[in-house]
Amino acid sequence: HGWDRNAAPTRVRERDLVVARGAEVTARVLEDWADPDGDDLVLVGARASTKGDEVRFMPDGTLTFRDAGTELGRKAVAITVSDGREETEGTIWVEVLEDQQPPVARVDHATTTVGEPITIEPLLNDTDRNGDELRLARVDEAAPAQLTMDFDAGTVTLVSDVERVYYLTYLVTDGPSSSLGLIRVDVVAPSDEVTPPVAVKDTALLPADGSVLVDVLGNDYDPAGGVLVLQAVEVDPMAGLSVEVVDHHLVRITAVRALEGHTSLKYTVSNGLASAVGEVLVMPVPAPEVLRPPQANNDEAVVRAGDIVTVPVLSNDEHPDNAVIELVPELVESPDPEHGLIFTTKDSIRFHAGPEARTVRAVYEIVDAQGQKDSAQVTIHVRAADAEHNSPPRPRDLEARVLAGTTIRIPVPTAGLDPDGDRVALRGLDTAPSKGRVTAIGAGWIDYEANATSTGTDTFRYRVADALGAVATAQITVGIAPVSETNLPPLAVDDVVYVRPERLVGVPVLLNDVDPEGDQVRLVKDGLEVPEGLEASIEHDRVLVRAPAEPGAYTLYYAIADSFGARAVGALTIDVSGTAPLRRPVALDDEFGVADVVGKDVVDVPVLDNDDDPDGFVDELEVSVPESLGVGPDGLPLASVSPDGSVKVTLTETAQIIPYTVTDQDGLTASAFVLVPGITNLPPALVPDGPELSVLSGEQLLIDLRQHVVVSDGRPMGLTEAGKVTAVRGTGAAVDHQTVSFVSELGYAGPAAISFEVGDGPQDDPTTQTAMLSLPITVLPLPESEREEEPELNNAPTARGASLSVEVGTSESLDLAPYGSDPDGDDLAFALVETSGELDISFEGTVLTVAAANTVPKGSTGQATFSVSDGEAEPVLAQVAIEVISSRRPLATTNLDRREDVHQGEPITIDVLTNDKSPFDGEPLMLLNAQLETGEGTVALSGDDVVVTPSATFVGTLTARYTVADATQDPDRNVDGRIEITVLGRPGALVAPVIEGVRSRTVVLSWTPPVNNGSEITHYEVTASDGTVFTCPTTTCTLEGLTNDVEYTFTVVAHNAVGPSDPSPASAPARPDERPDPPAAPSLAFGDGSLEVTWVNATYADRSPIIDVTLEISPAPPSGQVQKVHVAGTSLVWDGLVNGTEYKVRVMAHNSAPEPSDFSVYSLGEIPAGIPATPGAPTASRVDTPLGGEIDVR
Repeated sequence: HGWDRNAAPTRVRERDLVVARGAEVTARVLEDWADPDGDDLVLVGARASTKGDEVRFMPDGTLTFRDAGTELGRKAVAITVSDGREETEGTIWVEVLEDQQPPVARVDHATTTVGEPITIEPLLNDTDRNGDELRLARVDEAAPAQLTMDFDAGTVTLVSDVERVYYLTYLVTDGPSSSLGLIRVDVVAPSDEVTPPVAVKDTALLPADGSVLVDVLGNDYDPAGGVLVLQAVEVDPMAGLSVEVVDHHLVRITAVRALEGHTSLKYTVSNGLASAVGEVLVMPVPAPEVLRPPQANNDEAVVRAGDIVTVPVLSNDEHPDNAVIELVPELVESPDPEHGLIFTTKDSIRFHAGPEARTVRAVYEIVDAQGQKDSAQVTIHVRAADAEHNSPPRPRDLEARVLAGTTIRIPVPTAGLDPDGDRVALRGLDTAPSKGRVTAIGAGWIDYEANATSTGTDTFRYRVADALGAVATAQITVGIAPVSETNLPPLAVDDVVYVRPERLVGVPVLLNDVDPEGDQVRLVKDGLEVPEGLEASIEHDRVLVRAPAEPGAYTLYYAIADSFGARAVGALTIDVSGTAPLRRPVALDDEFGVADVVGKDVVDVPVLDNDDDPDGFVDELEVSVPESLGVGPDGLPLASVSPDGSVKVTLTETAQIIPYTVTDQDGLTASAFVLVPGITNLPPALVPDGPELSVLSGEQLLIDLRQHVVVSDGRPMGLTEAGKVTAVRGTGAAVDHQTVSFVSELGYAGPAAISFEVGDGPQDDPTTQTAMLSLPITVLPLPESEREEEPELNNAPTARGASLSVEVGTSESLDLAPYGSDPDGDDLAFALVETSGELDISFEGTVLTVAAANTVPKGSTGQATFSVSDGEAEPVLAQVAIEVISSRRPLATTNLDRREDVHQGEPITIDVLTNDKSPFDGEPLMLLNAQLETGEGTVALSGDDVVVTPSATFVGTLTARYTVADATQDPDRNVDGRIEITVLGRPGALVAPVIEGVRSRTVVLSWTPPVNNGSEITHYEVTASDGTVFTCPTTTCTLEGLTNDVEYTFTVVAHNAVGPSDPSPASAPARPDERPDPPAAPSLAFGDGSLEVTWVNATYADRSPIIDVTLEISPAPPSGQVQKVHVAGTSLVWDGLVNGTEYKVRVMAHNSAPEPSDFSVYSLGEIPAGIPATPGAPTASRVDTPLGGEIDVR
């Protein structure tokens, strides 16, 4: 039927959810719904029907139900489902059962090709009704496939040399109980045919005020088993969308103005040999009636004593309205400073552990743009240093995507890879790539350059090492796709900086600017357009601005360009206010490599080079290091700060972790670490500024490795194996232990590389360290005279298409010289071949000029085909795509209009254009319309003002949207702005708090923050059932001073400037307790094949009594069972032992506390023995000896 008819969403299946008392369950509820018209669906509402229970939901259908823990049975959750035009109400039933429930294992399905490993994470879609942490406990073998299990990471990797379908049975456990799951893996034969990828439709749910990041390749598939690459994105200029390509597999979509309904965009995906076109349906998500607070989730990490750990706490936090969340710099609760140094940085918490093993905890907060906060707890387990029982790190296999002839930086994660909590560092390559080259390696990244003619998949391996020297490797798979025929211009994303008057601020505007092909983007030196009253200049990769003394919003324009000279213009708005929020500086780690320290006693670390000050200038930051670091062996300080802000570090034999702090002009601080290796036992490395290598095509290049490789002082350097010398775009060979040779492919000119493995000692020496290194080489073209004698050695030129926009009634010129290149360096000739479209196109030299008459309508297109010739090879062709637009100027810039302390029912008039910027000087913006987005009230226009009147009963944050037009009056250039007003009210209703943990005299309580109703929540009051009141700064609170073995419940009240909220429902009961002390060693008495074990259960007045014990025996008995659990009483006979074997037993006590005691020391050894067997009848015989007769009795 037509678009004028629409059918509402319908439910197609019934499904009940099951959860344990006090736990939570998450489900994707839209899987049970469908739309008769085929429309995509959005979950727009969900609420619990029972007091104290909590429901959270996301527009994509993810619904989480958290039980209050107060009653069992079936509970209803009302939901609302929308297709964008009509809504349908529905009910989900949740069955709340008694405490312990087994995990729910769901079927997994994966596909790979013969010989290609695939890693599966079966726990990702499994759930636990108690909310317990799930672990992968077992995976059954499935011959003839080879399986590799990583039970800590919860993964299984399968590789098969035969084509077949495998069914893998696995066991998932939550500790007390387990369930079986099934994984289906289809292993298919690689196709010899060139088959295109399969592009599957994606849906992007676009928030009313924000953007959405979509992994468009996440559900696409390559029949050949390769890595897919996103080549290009095509969006209708009239769609009102801004689209960015990120890392060649993600698309960030932002609405320039409000969408009237669904829209879509196309993308091209390639496997290197063929391509396919996919579609992304963009659905606008209505603004929520109430702006909900963010949700923080608990985190856990492990670190070795004396080492550092980074906990990316925001990675599992979320916002129900997809709003941006930030980590609050100040921690709410921190461990004792004697236990380690802890601080926040960007989206993570950093911890430098002290020397002793223990568990420490911290509480952090997150905040959204409305000031709504939530908190969670971080638990860090510090493990004792134990070099004898060190496990190697577990690096991840990585995927990357690149276009042929371009370079990408591949991030190599090193955090969270070591099961012992050791810090992990990237050690370089383990094997070399074959379709490209590695041009640089740094702390946590590898730069990879694909060959200009390469396509398909390239693989190589990298090495990592932990702080104790254990090495491990993993694979990097790079998908390489051809570059698009037409060079796409970069995209400049607007920036806003809030700053105090007369401040100098350096803005790194390029950080959020992108190039679709991954080309290097640079600032154009003469590309600044600065309004009066503002001082600005370009310093390296930043725009340096001196804020005016007069408050207001000042917008300047900057230009960026790619390597072809294609430009884009971005807007930088400096919002100057005396009350602008002060921003902390940003400090990042500085990690020194081997080559930086060899042969040195002291190194200078320019720590500010990678630091930043969001509301100031990085060069004005003050640097400091702790005075407690001590001195080195020569009496010099281990670390000190030089006058230029660098940190001077005295080198020692062992690696050092040097904390440093930067302080801005407002006294705000940020910290990071300087990581310096020790000067002994270092692996070989490349000299940082070694000689550049170049050679004529086809000629031999001899490379003396002593000029390029550095090793520890006093160690020899040499190649490990001749067979490990490889080359890209040529042949590499070992000449002797310290020399390699390279010869390029005949006639080739361009980038190349040679790779080799070197060691710093004999291979049979256990102290020898090795490294796989790669040297970039530039292959120069043969002289023209030699190529004239052998024409087959001439390389044809290349040509790349371009795009050009022309305003109606104007002309534009484009220099095509950058779009043609010749590998041999020949002079090129350009020519115009043909044109199309109603445009006046001319060509002179290398410059194409296009004129659009006033009669040419906007949106008209044309094409100019040009040729590039080197005079020898056949000319190559490329096209310039031409589009007629209303203006080449950037779009208007709108800035948020915020008003606070607005009264209910009273209108407020806002001059919204005051802080907005027209791209045409002297041509003001025109206000077209305005409408309400969130909240209750009315919105109306009054000339160039917007009048907002909140309803007489509304409290909270009200948002409105308005639309402006520039001087072109082109509707495709209209831009939306936003208004945010705050009507103060006391906080909204709270749900029942949740017991996060109990310890001795302590309960850790958390709760979901209520809506703050426009006024930031200042604190919470928690009231225990005995009347004790606790004041808590945030939503996770440690309540101390309670009485052990006494049951408590708790209620919470939130406070803001207006007043207190209503009390929450009561929590489930909690009983603080202290675990038993380690028992005394048990006593043993032997028996026949058994031991009688006796022990003493201590009695306590300050904690719950001992309930039972766990006994552990050593060595293991024949049964293999080394423990007896839940043993009541004070004695046990342990049967099934071997007579004559000495055994020892230790005991662990349990009371009502969550954690048992530590084990006792082992008992004294005891040997089981039985009663001797009855002897046989004796025999006697006479024996004659020189001394006379004797009797021998046996």
